Amino acid sequence: IKEFGQRILTLPTLAVIRNPYDRMVSMYFFAQKFKIDEVYDIKFQNFLEFCQLFQLLSKSDDFFHGWTQKSFIQINGNIAVNNLISFENLQVEFNEFLERHKLKNFYEKAGIHLTKTNKTEHKFYQEYFCNKSKQIVEEVWGEDIDYFKYIF
Repeated sequence: IKEFGQRILTLPTLAVIRNPYDRMVSMYFFAQKFKIDEVYDIKFQNFLEFCQLFQLLSKSDDFFHGWTQKSFIQINGNIAVNNLISFENLQVEFNEFLERHKLKNFYEKAGIHLTKTNKTEHKFYQEYFCNKSKQIVEEVWGEDIDYFKYIF
């Protein structure tokens, strides 16, 4: 507000949310790709071990990777953005956001392109889970699963 004035509060806002189960699988492959085990001094041999270690790390308030997505977009318990788009349908929903708010021409004229960075290749998320790893995700990010109505 100090930099842009009160008008900034009237502009559309958006956040991208992601299926928590898919988020965990993506983090697993990201951790392998970028050797995160060395950063956190942890060792894991498979997806379940990764989930178990992630759950332990997420008990620390400083481990922001374990924070719920809802916690990133709320102020005083209220959602502070007025548009949510899903990562799983990113391009389509982002285009709809631009159209809905009459921003498509501005976006296209700016020559900006929506890109995904740090992408990892893996199978559909459900193929990696056992009952225990599924339970861990539900314990860590249950608030997101409930609030955003994700299903396994």
